[in-house]
Amino acid sequence: MYNSAQSVGHAEATPLHSPHLHSSPRMSHCLVNTDRRGRECGGSRKTFSMENIQSLNAVYAASGPVYTSDHETLAFTNYPKGTMTLGRTTSRGKATIMGSSPSISSSLGHLHLDSVAYGDHGAIRLLPQHQWPSSPLLRQAVQGVARREGNHLIEHVRELQMDNAMLQREIDVRDSTIGSSVSSIKTFWSPELKKKRGMRKESLAKTSMVKEQMSVMKDKNQHIQMTIQALKEELCTQRDLNEHLQQENSAGSLGSSDCFPNLEITEDNFHYLQAEHEQKTKELFLLRKTVEELEQRMKKQKQTLSAQEESIKKLLEMLQENGLAKSGLPDEERLRFCLTADALGHLGDMLEQKEKENLREIDQLKQDLSKKESEILALQTQLDTLTNQNSDCKQHIEVLKESLTAKEQRANIMQTEVDALRLRLEEKESFLNKKSKQLQDVTDEKGTLNGEIRDLKDMLDVKERKIIVLQKKIENLQDQLKDKEKQLGCLRDRMKSLQTDSSNTDTALATLEEALSEKEMVIEQLKEKREKEEWEKQGEIEFCKKENKELKDKIASLQTQLLEKESLRQGKSLALEREESSQMNSEISEQLKVLEKEVTFHKEESGKSKVEVDRLLGVLRDLESERTEKDKAISELERQVKEWAIKNLSSAQTLQLGETRPPDTAPEAHISQDSAQETSEKIKELEKALQESMNTSTHREALWVQEEQAHALAQRQLEDLMAALETTRQDLDVTKQQLSSTQNSLAERESQLSSMRHERRKQLEEILEMKQQALLAAISEKDANIALLELSAPKKKTSNEEVIALKREKDKLMYQLKQQTQSRMKLIAENYEDGHYYPHHPHHPQHSHPRQTHYRRHSRGLSIHSSPQPEKPEQPEQDDEEGIWA
Repeated sequence: MYNSAQSVGHAEATPLHSPHLHSSPRMSHCLVNTDRRGRECGGSRKTFSMENIQSLNAVYAASGPVYTSDHETLAFTNYPKGTMTLGRTTSRGKATIMGSSPSISSSLGHLHLDSVAYGDHGAIRLLPQHQWPSSPLLRQAVQGVARREGNHLIEHVRELQMDNAMLQREIDVRDSTIGSSVSSIKTFWSPELKKKRGMRKESLAKTSMVKEQMSVMKDKNQHIQMTIQALKEELCTQRDLNEHLQQENSAGSLGSSDCFPNLEITEDNFHYLQAEHEQKTKELFLLRKTVEELEQRMKKQKQTLSAQEESIKKLLEMLQENGLAKSGLPDEERLRFCLTADALGHLGDMLEQKEKENLREIDQLKQDLSKKESEILALQTQLDTLTNQNSDCKQHIEVLKESLTAKEQRANIMQTEVDALRLRLEEKESFLNKKSKQLQDVTDEKGTLNGEIRDLKDMLDVKERKIIVLQKKIENLQDQLKDKEKQLGCLRDRMKSLQTDSSNTDTALATLEEALSEKEMVIEQLKEKREKEEWEKQGEIEFCKKENKELKDKIASLQTQLLEKESLRQGKSLALEREESSQMNSEISEQLKVLEKEVTFHKEESGKSKVEVDRLLGVLRDLESERTEKDKAISELERQVKEWAIKNLSSAQTLQLGETRPPDTAPEAHISQDSAQETSEKIKELEKALQESMNTSTHREALWVQEEQAHALAQRQLEDLMAALETTRQDLDVTKQQLSSTQNSLAERESQLSSMRHERRKQLEEILEMKQQALLAAISEKDANIALLELSAPKKKTSNEEVIALKREKDKLMYQLKQQTQSRMKLIAENYEDGHYYPHHPHHPQHSHPRQTHYRRHSRGLSIHSSPQPEKPEQPEQDDEEGIWA
């Protein structure tokens, strides 16, 4: 393929056909100049040999220009700026070499867009992909040599040349300063000459040092040039090996050169699928972020719950420290008791007045009684009062003892209840801690399992792609064998038809037999190669199948573990997942639409190619009919030639036998000779026409083969696209199944959360109820104590002070009860709002109404005895210090 002349200015080549073209950034800015030159010089198509192509490939593998010394100028300078000059350029003074190229002509400056070019910035252009060597051994050899030994040398040469240029500039500057100083010495004498002489001496010393450095650099350059020549010799040996390989693979070169665009198209499809995979990984990363945010929210909620539980514990501790209240008299009895106390006071006053009046009457009537009787009566009255007071005190003490026993019993009951509540709270805290630890463990395990599953899926995709590539190669080889067998059948049919022809076609048969023998040898070689490749590919396929089975087993086990552990995983919010699933579905649907458009486009192209193939078949049939007609004409002409030859022989015999015939026979012989010459000329013309028709038929056959190959490529692309569609649909189904499973798990988690919230609210309500009951009991006890003190000793200062202190304590308890009722109302409002947000729990507001009415009744009963006081500000710290009990 490469021994023949290849067109460099191919109009259909684009940068897409060479994937390695823009690999280095310095090549990207030369596209415009090279494209313009390719358009200007597209008419004159120049060619170059295999050695030049291999040297250019070696330079491309070195990925940079190779600089030669100053005396190695290998290119012409009569081309414009931007063409390939293998040596020193005229514009910039830079030197580049593009490998060992003994026969690269100066016409390489007319290369097209993918040509090798050296422009203003030193950029290098490479050949398009269809002009690269087809054998992988050649590529590996050239790239290996260039990468192993070329890169280091090229970089070292670049550094040395940069240093050389800098030193040369310094030398030029110093020479100019020395020249100016010499001219100034000639013109006038000044005291500055001494300084200039010193400077000149220093500059001379520096120039000598620089020259020594230049000599060292030249030695190094010579050493590097020797190494480059050794590399060139190695490249020549590799070139010889490659030529030998090309001679073996000359028959399969056309098919391989045509297959390169197919590989590029499949690479583009692979990049497209890889971009889709990256998008999916980004979306999974976003999902993980949302899961982490939800976990943080749950942690915050747990912290708030723990803070509330700590406050409940503090309140319970305060209850234990301050003691529990005792139950007092009910409200109605208290009122009756107060009324009776007021009536007794009034009656006592009336009795005292009546006794005074009686005493006055007795004094008036019994003025004669002695003082002793009056003193006895006074003492008796004093004794009566003292006995009455003693009896009242005993009764009061008995009542207080009974109330103390009742209070102690209630305190014991409340302590047992508080201990039970503490145990329940501790159990629930431990349960919550266990659940949080389990959730963290499950999330960590799920992350690791997801990573392993992704790695395994990537491995599976790579193995499946390798299997698909191997199957495609096998199909291509089978198609090539079928084509070669068809060609053999056609050639054998032609041989049979040509054997029936005349003896003049023996030369053509000999050539055809030689071609058949060569093709049979090539076919045998191809069959051997195909058998070897099939054997290797079958081994690879079996190995890949085994690995696939192992990976599938691993995936199945990991998926079972995931399903088991996802049941314990913390749920996400349904709204976010639905939005993300809708986004995923929309993106996948868009991708499906794009793939369907590509499928329709490729179907249209395949239809067009089929139409062109049918047209070419019709042209071939017409040519075969013309050929048969010409063969018939040739056979008729050969028959006529034979007849004329027989007539000529007979005329010659008549001429030899006797000359006694009359002279009229001479013109007849002359006429027969003229007709024989005309028939021979006609035969020659017909043979030329036959050769032209054969050439056109071979050209049409080659075109037909190319069209068939293009059609096969289009069909393969269609199959690849359909396979990609099926894979995307399968991925869609898998994602839908995962979505449904995650939604079910989310629903379960939400139900668990709602049940936990409901239990927490119930506990808070119970605690608040207990606090309110305790406060109400304490308030009722204070009221009872106040009433007893007012009844027992209405005129004592100590009893009044105790009543005032009890009233203060009662006011504090009322303030605490107000705070508790406010907190309870807040909790009821929150329950009501949660009932609206969570309508599947309708029993929240039902618990609040009877308790609220109970509180209202108590507040009404207490408002009769409580004196109106101004509202106090909230004092939580004071409440914590003083406690609930007085």
